Amino acid sequence: PTAGFPHPKRRSGRPGSTSAVARSRGFTMIEALASVALLLVGIVAALGAIGQMTRAEAHLQESERMRRLADRKVAELIGTGDYQYITEGDFTDLGDDRYQFSVTIEPTGVEGLEVVTVLVTRVNRRNDPGYDASQLVYIPPETGGEGAAG
Repeated sequence: PTAGFPHPKRRSGRPGSTSAVARSRGFTMIEALASVALLLVGIVAALGAIGQMTRAEAHLQESERMRRLADRKVAELIGTGDYQYITEGDFTDLGDDRYQFSVTIEPTGVEGLEVVTVLVTRVNRRNDPGYDASQLVYIPPETGGEGAAG
């Protein structure tokens, strides 16, 4: 040590005073609490984002399920011709009672061509936009039972 200057790692002789080196050795209680508070804010934000991503994933999976059900049902109804007779139903035959469907048939303006739409919605949910699948169906004109004269 130089004359007149205390050793940097020792306290000065005066009670209650410390050197700059001694004060920088640790964190104060306020600094530690502020660090913990910032850490907690970060953790809460991360958990909120994870929760939101989980809800979005569940919504996406449910939308995909409704899309597959609608596509399957429109293909089934057109394949069997039942779209002309069935206007609504559910999916209990597939073991899924969470969804229901309705069938609409609309003309296209072209003779013999119709649009069959199956709308799948959640059971007991209001304002559910659901998912719809549509397909064109050609219905050939009926011919008379007689053959061409010749």
